[in-house]
Amino acid sequence: MSRTVPDAIMKQRNAWSMQARFLRIGYAVLVGVAVVSAMLAAAKLGLEEIHIRLLAFLAAVCTGLLSSFDLGSKSNRMRNAWRMLNTAVMRFEVDPTCSEADLLKAYEKAEEMIGGVKEQLEIPKG
Repeated sequence: MSRTVPDAIMKQRNAWSMQARFLRIGYAVLVGVAVVSAMLAAAKLGLEEIHIRLLAFLAAVCTGLLSSFDLGSKSNRMRNAWRMLNTAVMRFEVDPTCSEADLLKAYEKAEEMIGGVKEQLEIPKG
């Protein structure tokens, strides 16, 4: 016997799955661009000075975005929250002793797990 999960919970579970995927893809792209740009800038490979500078700048921007917004950790927290909510949804659907209140508690814990976005831009003093 399967019970119906509230629509709001299902919508949020689906949104978290998509957000976790986008965060992971964004993280991978930024890491890839940062690494390749830094390697090309260091190797020079007959590039003009302006191109070397642009590659170094691009590597620095990507690295800065990764560290200031902590995208890797955020994507992991988002996926772990999705896992927690997904497990609670499956339990609710098949276990008659699992109440809607239990499902909402799991949702609340998952929300806390995600947390906010770290926006700590470190500006050198002096």
